[in-house]
Amino acid sequence: MTLAAGLPQLVLAPDLEKRLIGETVARLGVGRLLPWSDATADSIVANIEALCADVNTSQRASQIGRTIAPLLSDDASEIIADSVLSLCK
Repeated sequence: MTLAAGLPQLVLAPDLEKRLIGETVARLGVGRLLPWSDATADSIVANIEALCADVNTSQRASQIGRTIAPLLSDDASEIIADSVLSLCK
């Protein structure tokens, strides 16, 4: 699920790319980063419970979700076609 849904994010980071995404999510205050080496069933549950209880994080995630959701399209081909057509003008 993406942040566009307006929900706090728990990013499990098995690699550098996910770690960088998780650091950004945490810095923005819209979720948490959980390094892969620390990811156990108990730590995942504890982090999800903490995110659900954190009103500030939920509010920030909801606000950012409302901002970015309209920028996304259900149909990627529509975005690509519009971009290509704009180049032809």
